[in-house]
Amino acid sequence: SDVCSSDLVAALAVANVTTHADVAQLLAVAAFRENDNPQTEGALLQAVAASPHLVRYLQADAQTTALAASADGSAVVAGTSDGHLVWFSLSSGLRAEVKARPDSITNVAISADGGSVVAADGSTAVLWRIGQGRLETIDAGHSVTSVAVSPSGRVTAVLDDVNTSSPTAVVGNGHPGRLAQLEGRI
Repeated sequence: SDVCSSDLVAALAVANVTTHADVAQLLAVAAFRENDNPQTEGALLQAVAASPHLVRYLQADAQTTALAASADGSAVVAGTSDGHLVWFSLSSGLRAEVKARPDSITNVAISADGGSVVAADGSTAVLWRIGQGRLETIDAGHSVTSVAVSPSGRVTAVLDDVNTSSPTAVVGNGHPGRLAQLEGRI
C-alpha cells in the first residue's frame, strides 16, 4: 500500500541522515509527497534539521580529498581522488574543472578572491588561475606536504617533505621561473 511504501521510504531517509544528508532529504520529500502522515513529516523535519547551516550541495563527480574556501566567501575549490580540481563560484553558480594531476589531490589553497588555486598530489604542485584556465607546474622537490597562496593570489608557497633533515619551501611571485628556495628550518 501507499502508506507502507511511504513509511519505508521515510525510514530510509532517517537511516541516511548522518551519512548521506542529500539522499536523506530527497527520500524524505518523496515519502512526504506520497503520503502526508506523522512518520513522513517527522522524517522530513529530521532530514532538514540534520544540517541546519547547509545552504546547497556542490557536486564534484569524484570523492573530495581536499577542500578550501576563499576568504571573501565567493568561491570554493575541491581536489578529488582522480586528480581533478573543481572550482565553484558561490555567488554566480559557475563551475570550472581541470585535470590537475594524475593522482589524488592531497592539498589545496585558494586566494582571498577565489581567482587563484594552488594544489598538490603529494609529489607535484600546480597553480591554476581560474580566469586564464591554464595550469602552471611548480617545481617543489620530491614530496609536497603543504601548499599556500597569498590573499592577492600573486605569491604561492609550496613546502616539500618536512620529515627530511632539510625541508624546502618554494616561494614564487606568480611568474614562471622566478622562484626562491628556502632550505633548512622553516
